[in-house]
Amino acid sequence: MGSRPARARATPLLAVLLALAALVAAPAAAAPPAAPDISAQAAVVIDDDTGAVLFAQNAHVLLPPASLTKILTAVVTLERTYLSQPVRVRAEWDELYDSSIMGLTAGEVLS
Repeated sequence: MGSRPARARATPLLAVLLALAALVAAPAAAAPPAAPDISAQAAVVIDDDTGAVLFAQNAHVLLPPASLTKILTAVVTLERTYLSQPVRVRAEWDELYDSSIMGLTAGEVLS
């Protein structure tokens, strides 16, 4: 009555050994990056394509909105310049009637 040939007995053992070798040789999963050090009270970064939240700090804390004037100034500046291009503040104080001045000084160069 025959026992299985040696080759037939070795095949499952070889498969197990190959699987173990693959697990040992597989690179370890990279650790997630450390959270950025930010000074804002709250922040959220969302992937535009997937909607996944990539970073959140105090995301559910109710805070007043940022100044729309400051946000619009930043948007217009980014639309009209390159990030690597310095920007000179050209407005005079008296031209900033009834507005948030953002701590800018006429003639100041920002980069």
